Amino acid sequence: MNVHNFSIYKIDEMLKNESGFLGLTGYDIELKDMLKLRGKDAKVDLAFDIYRAQIMKHIGEGISVLGGLDNIIFNGCNVESFSPVIHDLIKKYPFLGINMVNLPWNKSKDMTAITSGESRIKVYINRADVAVVIFHASEAYLRLNSVKY
Repeated sequence: MNVHNFSIYKIDEMLKNESGFLGLTGYDIELKDMLKLRGKDAKVDLAFDIYRAQIMKHIGEGISVLGGLDNIIFNGCNVESFSPVIHDLIKKYPFLGINMVNLPWNKSKDMTAITSGESRIKVYINRADVAVVIFHASEAYLRLNSVKY
């Protein structure tokens, strides 16, 4: 702030609107459109490398906190666009004994296994909208605990 004479408001604006993929690439476009530039623009490749590293960090933290895992689920209504990123990401975890099926993955169901039967850890793509998933999980919890709603 002192070196460039930025106010706290300018820093806030930069963090909210000029960092992340936009700050790294210069492109102000949706992530699914940014994916189309992978392999064609070094700045986009760097941004996705950083993105993947952050996801890997969070998966590693989750494994550590949980003491292991049985399943990994990638969730969201736009998750299909990220299949190549997910494929690359899972390949970074060979020590987990994950055996993925090849791309393209089955698109006929909301929830699709993307690992083979012999995979120790199962990985799924859940295409359902996150709000719908939260609603159904909440409804199941309330029903299980006999809460009237």
